[in-house]
Amino acid sequence: MSNNPAKTHNAISLRAKARAPLERKIVHKSVLGNPFHTQWSPSVPVEMQSSILAHLVALVDGVGEYRKTQSDHAHRKRKAARVDEAGARRKRKKGESPSDAVHEALGGEVTRQDRPSRVTDEDLESQNLGDLSSAPLPSVLRHITVGINDVTKRLEMFARSLHQVHDTALRPPIRAVFVCCADIDPPALVAHLPQLIATCNSISTSSDPKAASSSSIKLVPLSKGAELALAKAIGLRRAAVLAIDDSLPHQLQFDGLLESIPILKASWLSTPTALAGLERTHIKQLRTTAPKDMKHSKEQRAEERALAKSKKGKT
Repeated sequence: MSNNPAKTHNAISLRAKARAPLERKIVHKSVLGNPFHTQWSPSVPVEMQSSILAHLVALVDGVGEYRKTQSDHAHRKRKAARVDEAGARRKRKKGESPSDAVHEALGGEVTRQDRPSRVTDEDLESQNLGDLSSAPLPSVLRHITVGINDVTKRLEMFARSLHQVHDTALRPPIRAVFVCCADIDPPALVAHLPQLIATCNSISTSSDPKAASSSSIKLVPLSKGAELALAKAIGLRRAAVLAIDDSLPHQLQFDGLLESIPILKASWLSTPTALAGLERTHIKQLRTTAPKDMKHSKEQRAEERALAKSKKGKT
């Protein structure tokens, strides 16, 4: 390698325009907000969040060990397949062994019994693959859904099924969705969940008002550190969102904890008879900056445009 130092260029670009810094001030502008935006549930007490998290961790007890066993089984299976493929490749490349060639030259016949048999560690591992794959599936896995994308898909399927009268859902409806809001960055990854859950609740309520409380989905935000605890218990790297089905055997334990959490609904999706009035106007204050001397700023921009136009005409 050359010992010469690299050249650095510190010249100012010809395209760069030196502008005098303008003093700016902070201003607030009123803008119309989205009236169809659904807010998250009110803050849940820390004690209740800890109790809910403890119940969730106890609910998925054993799932992490099952996933680890299945992962080890898949790894050993892939390793055994690679060993078998490498052995077959060596046999095809090598052909017959030198001892077989000498034996055939002496007039003998080579049989499989004449060849020495060798039992390797890979063979022993392949014999134990069946034992690893026979681990029973935890029953709770049939009643939970983990992951932002998977939970979103289930909510969308449930919302579509409410519009179809003769459609039968493949899985029971979701009872509650737990979101590790404090651990998700950026929060926009789960910003659609309140809107989606409110839509499902409003549609199900309008179709069957008597079963509103039993068929509604509750959205439960969890405190910081909940994702790490859930991911460790489930055996995954990330577990930002977890949903439980209505058919969960331990559902009664959660009903007592989730009783005080309000049900999200979209008022604009309710039936016309149930509407109490018009939706109020939502006005937000947008914090931004503006030049202190607006007249001087406009004159400076006009001079810059005239200068740019004159340069363009000369070229």
